[in-house]
Amino acid sequence: MEIYQDIVRADQGWKHYVKTKDIDKAASFLQENPEAIYARVARNLISDVGDIRKERDVIFQDRVLNPDQKRARLDELDSKIVDIARIGNAFMNEDMAKAIKLPPMRQGQEIKTYYEMIAGATNKAFAMAQKNPALMEDKKRLAQVIQQEINTWRPKEQRQKKSMSDLLLPRLELPKLPEL
Repeated sequence: MEIYQDIVRADQGWKHYVKTKDIDKAASFLQENPEAIYARVARNLISDVGDIRKERDVIFQDRVLNPDQKRARLDELDSKIVDIARIGNAFMNEDMAKAIKLPPMRQGQEIKTYYEMIAGATNKAFAMAQKNPALMEDKKRLAQVIQQEINTWRPKEQRQKKSMSDLLLPRLELPKLPEL
């Protein structure tokens, strides 16, 4: 868990410069602390582990379960914690963070938008990697996925919104009516 806390601290340092709008210091801080890109992922994993620990507390306090039943449920929860840590450690690799080429800020881009681009793209890449565990084993490919998500990221207002009908029904071309 210490690595997660280091990542969150690095993110807090980066956010400090983002909030003060000191673009040069934010950029140099990120270059010196590339692990900050994993902050959103680390926070989510810390929260997941916290939720599991709450479940463990409930099991400890349960007066209906016998010791063997408690042990079985606690072992299951401990296994989940180990899985979360394994996946998180595989993804949040400092060497991989250094290998990712963070793009410079775009002309006219606000620093908060840049922050969202990096953190959001990394979080999306993590979600993809969770669905494809083999990706976690291939660090080079995983770094490429993160890089691709960063390079193709768009602000919310620029993302194409699709309705359910857009997803389910093909677009019909209607003939033009003659003018009257």
